[in-house]
Amino acid sequence: MTKKIAKRQPKSKSAALAKSNPKSIAKKVTNAEIRELILESVSFAFDPDRWNLADMERIFNKMVKRDDYDYQAEQDEATTAALTFGFDNDYVLVLAVSEHYRGLVVELRRKLIKDFDCKTHAEKALVDMAVSGYMRVLRASQAFTRCVEQGSTSNNLNQFMSTMSKEIDRAHRHFTTSYQMLVQLKQPPLNVHLKTKNAYVAQAQQFNMDKPEPKEDEEIINPK
Repeated sequence: MTKKIAKRQPKSKSAALAKSNPKSIAKKVTNAEIRELILESVSFAFDPDRWNLADMERIFNKMVKRDDYDYQAEQDEATTAALTFGFDNDYVLVLAVSEHYRGLVVELRRKLIKDFDCKTHAEKALVDMAVSGYMRVLRASQAFTRCVEQGSTSNNLNQFMSTMSKEIDRAHRHFTTSYQMLVQLKQPPLNVHLKTKNAYVAQAQQFNMDKPEPKEDEEIINPK
């Protein structure tokens, strides 16, 4: 009679891995590899990489067909998706102003992006900042004008007008700073070719290519 001996199974996957390849279990995982693994494994509901065409088709098909459609839930999901890609659809700035100004905001943003040929997110972000500052100037100026047109004054009204005046100044600086940064960012690089021994670039800046030795009868005067 032949006795059948059952094959012993490894206790765990690690043991099986160690048995098949003893060197693999001894490899030390670096911090960089752990970080990469965490970044690849963990994602959030608002991560743009999680949105895909199937999700959008599911949402909008329900909105059109009204089949099994929870308006609030689907609307919130669609709004989140729209805000995720706000650099490309003007939606972020639309929510930042009242309904009367939304058409102006979209038109101004698209015109600036076209005029400056904005391609990167940094350029579009500067456009958003400039448009936001411009709209703040308009709204604060209108509020200030309404107070002036009342023809009367009070302590509270004077305080409000003072606040609006400061807001106009801040918004104006906000607009001009963002606009100037955008202009500087889009300027072509400046190429300067110097064909002289002495080049005076700016105040208190001088480049000497070839400094001759002073003669005996000459006096060197250093600028103060």
